[in-house]
Amino acid sequence: MAADKIHIDRRATISGVTDLVSNTRYLDIHLMQVVTTITWTASDQAGNTAKCIFTVTVNDVTAPTIGCGAAIKMYLWMQAHAHIHIQTVSWDPTVSDNCTPTASITLTHVLTGATVGSGGYSVALVSLNAGATTVTWTAKDASGNSSTCSYIVNVTDNINPTISCPTDIVVGNDAGICGAVVTYTSPVYSDNCPGSVLTQLLGLTSGSTFPVGNNDKQVQSNRCIR
Repeated sequence: MAADKIHIDRRATISGVTDLVSNTRYLDIHLMQVVTTITWTASDQAGNTAKCIFTVTVNDVTAPTIGCGAAIKMYLWMQAHAHIHIQTVSWDPTVSDNCTPTASITLTHVLTGATVGSGGYSVALVSLNAGATTVTWTAKDASGNSSTCSYIVNVTDNINPTISCPTDIVVGNDAGICGAVVTYTSPVYSDNCPGSVLTQLLGLTSGSTFPVGNNDKQVQSNRCIR
């Protein structure tokens, strides 16, 4: 007795993220991210069947793209303070990703240098101190892939300190000498940024013996110089 000729029908059912039924022997399909289950069934003309199942997992390993601007220069004379407030979102980076929608990309920033801090999606309303601050951005997609970029913000202090000297002093000479010991208070000064110092450039110090006479040079040298 001759052996029966058996026709085997290969039929694949794909389920999960990608749903598809194929009658072809080979599959050439686009599988979406995550897990897709593929089920194959072989059947003969007698109604006998056999089935096998396997899964295909596609992982997103592509980091998001992130773009930062160039270095930024700012001046404190725009605001008479020791820092500036960022008023615009134009300093925030641009981001995109192959899988994660832009609105769902996690965006964070870290400040180092003259200003130290960290935050989320925008630097708008962040205060920066005088000096150079590096702003480093990190974009992370839903799969945990991340990219970074950074730029430097240079804030220059263009505001002069304020200083107020005592009023001119007129005294008589001390007994037995052709002059007088004169004491005076130090000038009052302030600045918008920390670290300012007061330095006497010319003239006699407080408590010195000032000579009698028209001491215009000495008087002028003790006046305040900004």
